[in-house]
Amino acid sequence: MEDQHKTKKQLIEELNQLRLEIARREAASAVPQGSERAIEEDLAKCHEIIDRASEAIFIMQDGWIKFANRACSERSGFSIGETMASNAIEAFIHPDHREMVTQHHKR
Repeated sequence: MEDQHKTKKQLIEELNQLRLEIARREAASAVPQGSERAIEEDLAKCHEIIDRASEAIFIMQDGWIKFANRACSERSGFSIGETMASNAIEAFIHPDHREMVTQHHKR
């Protein structure tokens, strides 16, 4: 596939462009009929890009991982479900830096 030959920088730029487009569409006060499908297609493409990224990408809220891509699973050794069901953030932080990250997160 074409995406497999893109660099990390290109994928990040494409992801940022998709985010801007999604934000633009969400900000529109009136959503014409039929555009919901286009938004769903953009979101699906965004999810695919994130899932294919070689870097671990996750979203954490209130101390819990709410979203994790495949690279998170591969790096942590947990399945995606296990990653999101636990506070597996420590698997991605070097032991020497865990206390600093924990203190920063608490602030």
